[in-house]
Amino acid sequence: MTGNIYRLAKDIHEANMTIPEAKEKFITLDWRLAKRQLTWLRRNKYIHWLGREEAKSYLEDYLKRRKTC
Repeated sequence: MTGNIYRLAKDIHEANMTIPEAKEKFITLDWRLAKRQLTWLRRNKYIHWLGREEAKSYLEDYLKRRKTC
């Protein structure tokens, strides 16, 4: 139980932080985690990044092919 939310819940429970403070802190921590994940994923040469429309088209085609198999 090392996720961001558990530490914040503990702080709320122990009255070290209010709920509104915890919400703000969670947003910041979650944003930082997402940025670290994207940085790590972008280094992977096997990942092919697509735009929203390209991804939608790719997934639709993929799902159509899976239905016919």
